[in-house]
Order: sequence, then C-alpha cells, then structure tokens
Amino acid sequence: MITLEWLADAGLRAGAVVLLAGLFVRTVSRNPAALRHLAWTLALAGALVVPLLARVLPWRLPVVPARSTAVELDGPGQPTPAPGLAEKHKADGGKRESPGYQSSPVQSSSATVSLRTVAPLVWLAGAALLALRLLGGFVLLAGIARRAREPKTGDWLTLLDRACGRIGVRVVPRLLLSDRITMPCTAGWLRPMILLPSDAITWDEGRREVVLLHELAHLKRRDFLPHMLAQATCAVHWFNPLVWIAAHRMRSDAERACDDLVLSVGARPSDYAAHLLEIVRGSPARRSPAPALPMAQRSEFEGRLLAILESTGERRMPSARAALVVTAFIMTAVLPIAAMGAAPAQPSAVAGVDEGGGDPDRSVQAVDRESARLLVGALEDRVPSVRGAAAEALGSLRDTLAIRALMEVLRRDPDAGVRRAAAWALGEIEDARAIPALADALRSDTDQEVRRNAAWAMGSIEDAAAVPALAEALRRERDVAIRKTIIEALGSIEDMSVTAGLTPSLKDADPEIRQAAAEALGSIEDPRSVDELMAAARDDVPEVRRAVIDALGSIEDRRAAPAIARALSDSDVEVRRAAADAMGSLDELRQVPRELIAAINDSDAEVRYKVIQALGSFEDPAAVGPLSALLKDEDVQIRRAVIEALDDIKDPAVTRALREALRDADPEVRRMAAKALGNRSR
Repeated sequence: MITLEWLADAGLRAGAVVLLAGLFVRTVSRNPAALRHLAWTLALAGALVVPLLARVLPWRLPVVPARSTAVELDGPGQPTPAPGLAEKHKADGGKRESPGYQSSPVQSSSATVSLRTVAPLVWLAGAALLALRLLGGFVLLAGIARRAREPKTGDWLTLLDRACGRIGVRVVPRLLLSDRITMPCTAGWLRPMILLPSDAITWDEGRREVVLLHELAHLKRRDFLPHMLAQATCAVHWFNPLVWIAAHRMRSDAERACDDLVLSVGARPSDYAAHLLEIVRGSPARRSPAPALPMAQRSEFEGRLLAILESTGERRMPSARAALVVTAFIMTAVLPIAAMGAAPAQPSAVAGVDEGGGDPDRSVQAVDRESARLLVGALEDRVPSVRGAAAEALGSLRDTLAIRALMEVLRRDPDAGVRRAAAWALGEIEDARAIPALADALRSDTDQEVRRNAAWAMGSIEDAAAVPALAEALRRERDVAIRKTIIEALGSIEDMSVTAGLTPSLKDADPEIRQAAAEALGSIEDPRSVDELMAAARDDVPEVRRAVIDALGSIEDRRAAPAIARALSDSDVEVRRAAADAMGSLDELRQVPRELIAAINDSDAEVRYKVIQALGSFEDPAAVGPLSALLKDEDVQIRRAVIEALDDIKDPAVTRALREALRDADPEVRRMAAKALGNRSR
C-alpha cells in the first residue's frame, strides 16, 4: 500500500543508493565510460527495487532506535485532531495515531486536506503521467516507423552491412528514413531499427558511416534495456531529484561509451567530432520519442566533444572482471540500505512500578527502558521540533517513566506544538497520574488543539477522577470541536455521575454536540437519562435522532418504548433501522407495540428483517398473523427470518404457518420450517 511514510522511506533509500553510486563513479571517472554507465544502470535498478527489498528481507540492520508512530499532518500547521472517543472500543483497542508536531497556528480541521491522503494521490498522478508519456512514445514511434521509408539506393545497405561487421552486430536492424525525425536515433530490442532524418540522403559517405556505427554501437551494447529501466525508475521516483540526475548521467555515459566503441573500430576522432557537430547544428531542438535513443543532445554535447578529442582517455571496453567489481559494489550498497531500519520491537523484561508508582502490570513496549530515558532527556532540547518528536515517541512507547516529564512539558513548554504532542502522549500512556496536568491544560491552555488533545487524553485514560474537570470544561468551553471531544471523553469514562451534566447538551444549538451527547449517554447507560433522550428523539436532524434511538436501545428501559415505537415510522431509513434494533432490546414489554407490527411492512428490507427479529424476541401471539403474511415476501432472507421468529412463539397458529412454509421454493426455508415443526413437538 502506498502511504506518505512509504514514499518518504522509498525516497530516502533510493537517494542513498544513488549517492553511493555517484561517489563510486567519481572514483573511477578516468575509467571507460562503459564502466560508469554500468554503475549508473545498477544504481537505478537498485533505486527501483530497494523499497521492495526493505519489506521482504528477513533481516534488519538496526542502525537507528525504533521510531515512534508516523507523523500525520492535516494540512499546513494542523496536527491530527484528537479522534472521537465514541469509536474508542471499535478499532485497534483504543489506539490513536500521533498528532504530529507543528508549531504553526491552528486551523480548522474541516478546512484542510490530510497530507497523508493527498501525497499518495499526487505520487500516483505523477507516476501515471510519466508512464503515459512513455506509452505515448511507443505509439508515436510505431506511427513514425509505419510511415517511414527504406533507402532506395543500395549504398546505404552496403554501408550498414559493413558497419555491422566492424561493430560486431549480428542481427542487421531495419534502416528507415522519416520526415518526422530530426536527429538519428535507434529504438527497439527484439526488432531494432535505426531511424534517420530524410535529409540523410544528402550526407556524404563519411557521415553516413559514423552515424551508422554510432547507432549500431547502441545495439551492440543493448542500451535500450537500461534506457527503459531509467524511464521506469524515474516514473516511480519522479519526486526524487537524485534519481533524475542519475538517469541523466547514465544517458550521457551511454553516449560516450558508444563514442568510445566507434573510435575503437577505426573512426578518426577529429572527423567523428566534426560530423557530430554538423548534425547537432543542423537539427531543430525537438525531443525524440521517449523510448528512442537519439544520437546527440545539445545539453551534453560540449563535454562529449571534448571527450572524443581527448587522446589520453581510456576507450577500451571494460573487462568482465571490472564489470563484476562494479556489480558487487552496487549490490553491497543496495542490500544494507534495504535492510537498514529501526531496531526490532522487543518486549522489555522490565515490568512493574516505575519511580512514581503506577500499574504493576504495565511493561515497556517497543524499545528498552534506556531509550525512554534518552527521550525524556530530549524533551529539554532547545529545538521545538526535537522536543515534539521526543514527546510523540514517548507516547508510542507508552512507558510510565515519561509521565512526570510529559506533565511538566504540558504545563510549561512555550511551543504549542510540543504541548499538543505531550497531551497526546499522556493519553497513549493511559495513567491516571497525568489527569491533574491534563485538567490544567484543558482549563487554561491558550491553544485550542492542546485543550482538545487534553480532553481526548482524559477520555483515553478512562478514570473517574477526570470527570469533574471535564464537566467543568463542558460548561465553560465555547469551541464546538473541543466540546464534542469532551462529551466523547465523558462517554468513554462511562461514569453515571456525568449524566446530569451531559443531558443539557441534548438541546445544544450545534447538531454535532447533540449527537455526541446522545452517543455518550448511550455508552453510560444511565436510566436517569431516558426522559431527556425521549424528548430528543424528536430532533430535526436525522443523525441526532438515530444516535438518540441507539442510546435508548442501549439503556434497555421499557419507559422508552413510546419514543422508539414512534421512530419506527421516521422519514429517515437509518432511524427506522435503529428503532427496530432498539425495540428488540425491550423484550420485557407486556405486549408488542402496534407500531412494531405496522413496521413489518416497511419499504426497506433491512428494517423488515430487524422488525421480524424483534417480534420473535417478544414471543407475543399477536405477531403470528403479520409474521405469517411475510412468508410470501419476495426476499428469501425475510422468509428465513420469519421462520426463526415463529419458532420462538408458542401459539397453535404457528404450526399452520410452518406447514405452509414446507412448500416454499427455497430449500433452506423448507429445512428451517421442518426443524421448527419438530421443535414444537417437544
């Protein structure tokens, strides 16, 4: 899966491979260009595969301490807001991601876009554009080849055969002339071709010969495959300038290696350089198709001419031994870079109480106690970003050793971003000793996100000692997002003493606050809130009504039956589904509400299904007739649910309905009916 962290990690590893290759090339700069080209090719291959190797290698080089959870930014200067505590027990055991250090002013989270979400999309768009560019180049090249013409005179073919013999190319490529080509180029692997501009028919024999020798040199060296590799690596790592530099250097050294090969078979350097210069001068500055290998590019031509005319340079092809040395060096660099990472997470043998006491069952996680001590020391670093990162890491470690230091940071650090991270970390550690500092931050911190994270942290700790501070903040706080987090925290603590403080929020002007209050009261399950929840069941916002009905169903108080029954005819289908669920929890009612029986004909199949289940839980004979009528419903799941519900009702009329069901078209319905009839004989 492509994530912001993966992109950053892949970019760093690829950059490290390229940098090491660059240092190696610098040490062998006076060796043949073919050797340097091999080094750049292997480096680009390494940059392409090193992110994958980092995931599949079975071993690691623990060169850095285990990292904290990844930083997540919700746009410029925006830390991840404290997550809703109503979902605390629904995913990941209540774990929450680090808020990410930022010292910039806070912006509304609703007005920003998550960098974590946007970055993979931006990467995908860039990679897709480059892939489409390459694919379009193949299409363009195929079109050019179809419209190109072969030379009509035999001297071209004679020169081509002679050049193939001199270079050592066994398969003679196609030779084509085209008006759409301004610079000689070669392309293809299995069916290679040499494309020449149409005015090549005016060239003298000397120029024709050196051009053919150069293009055949590309085929001899199989440069097309490294060229495609560079294109693929640039598409994957388009955001990494080091990769683009490596691809450019590889391309330049490929041309110089071809020049060396041409000169090594007898071409005179001065004549060869003169012909290249005239070709470049006479060619318009137009790019060749991406898959093609043009003979020359203006941006790199000056240094190339000097290399051709240089008499002391090494022009021979590198030996197999030299190539093996280069390959071994690059591989030696790629594998350790792929294996580098954090020290593997090892459960610490340290367990029990730290210096300040605490939970005797808590053990250090992710790294050893010494790392936690070092991170506590980093909380005093003079750079805010370092202090923020240290706080986040301590939250990830969840070591109670850090509680006192994090409380001090929360109270006194001048940087709001660091205080946010400290509040989040204390919530991750989940120790009640942090509540006083969190309460102070919720009461008096000037930064909204610090207060919000403090409220979330107290809810994460789930200790009743936090209730007074949260209740006071709920009365005083005006920021909607913070009030919502406070309500969620109170619901997460599940202390019935907060009921009286929460019920007024059911009448709040903001619907999100009303919904959060209903969800919190549902978590607390205090019967004293039933009357206020019943009144709130008439709210004009469907999401609030649904949360209220869910809460009434959780409390399971039969006094709520009228409000739940009324919701069975709500205009919002989700409210009706919630009401059908809630009604099933009121199985102590003396008789089935008529609204529940009427809801058996609801237009929504899921509502009907839930109503059938509720009717079965009541075991009221009054439901037999309406249930039996549903044995003709088109939805087979409804019919099966009816059989289950009828099986729970002890009434003679059920037997007749079950006998009818034995003729149902669905074999499962027939099987269930037969089993239910057998149950009635016991």
